Order: sequence, then C-alpha cells, then structure tokens
Amino acid sequence: HCGGRLLPIHQNILKFHGHVAYDETWAGIFEEGNSSQMAAIAVRFRDENSGRTPRVMLSANHGVFAFGATVAEAWDNLYYLERLCEVQVRALSCV
Repeated sequence: HCGGRLLPIHQNILKFHGHVAYDETWAGIFEEGNSSQMAAIAVRFRDENSGRTPRVMLSANHGVFAFGATVAEAWDNLYYLERLCEVQVRALSCV
C-alpha cells in the first residue's frame, strides 16, 4: 500500500513533484474561522521545502485542496491531480 501518498506511476506526477503537501494530523472541522490552520500547513510546507509552495494538499481527514496563483491555475492542478489519482487507483487494483 502507498499509505495515501502519490506514487510515480504516471507522467502527471512530474507536475506535482516536490509540490504536494500531506496533512495527516488535523482532525478538526473545516470552518472559515479556523481556515488559517490550512494556510499554516501550506506555509510550513513551503518553509520545509526550499520555498516551494504546494500545488495540492492531501488531507487525511478533509480531502484535497488545490492551490494556484489564479482560480484557473488551481483548477488545472486539481484536474491533473484527479487524472493522476484515477490512474493510480486503477494500477493498484491490478496488483
């Protein structure tokens, strides 16, 4: 098993290489009042990864968050992440 991580099994992984944040700890309710915790996770990722900002964040308890300088860029990141996840699920189902 991959433990909820993206595997390098498709070329779309290159778009996200070094730009995927994983949140496996926060189990709170996502509300506007505490949305700063999501931003803190993204900032911590940036600080720990040589200034790279995450393109997506996979949250164990809350799903997927896509980031971008514009809505169009965030949508593009989400689209290619979904394609990548679909290929990964199909590949793992064959094992």
